[in-house]
Amino acid sequence: MKELTIFKTSIFKTMLDIDLNKFIKKFKVMKKESPGRVISNAGGWQSYDFNFNDSLLKELKEHIENQIKHLHHQLGFKKSTRLYVNNGWCNFNDYQQYNTAHSHPNSILSGVLYFQTPPKCGSIVFLNPIQLLNHAWETDSAETYTPHNSTIWNVPVKAGMMVVFPSWLLHRVEASKSYSSRISISFNTHAR
Repeated sequence: MKELTIFKTSIFKTMLDIDLNKFIKKFKVMKKESPGRVISNAGGWQSYDFNFNDSLLKELKEHIENQIKHLHHQLGFKKSTRLYVNNGWCNFNDYQQYNTAHSHPNSILSGVLYFQTPPKCGSIVFLNPIQLLNHAWETDSAETYTPHNSTIWNVPVKAGMMVVFPSWLLHRVEASKSYSSRISISFNTHAR
């Protein structure tokens, strides 16, 4: 039987070839200078939104936007539309710290870029937006889990990896089982 895919939900992954250590140093200074905030983080530390006038953070924003611009054609945007990073923040998660399920309202695409990912630091987990899937598929009826029958999708993380996804897609971060910090930044995009 021929498959017709409708209402597709995609996430995008890429590896960035950047000097992670210079950014890690910057983030550690930021953490030392601010108590941070609590949004979806259960424990851990989350910075306030970045000031992209800072030269290092501006460079980071440019790296991200250079990757995002390649998604225009795939997502069907007009050629005249440009996605840009409108805000970003840093995350430190240590042992048993995690992020609860959340989305990013008032954005088009959101993403996370990993700078330090010790073993057992936890995956990012996406929740299937088809809320009625649990009512239709019994969990023990699947031999293998695929995009058709999974209620969640785990993406293992590694340093230098950037994951981009629709801002409305619910996601969470598993509790870290590492005694070293998982360091990442998260960001949102808008269009002009």
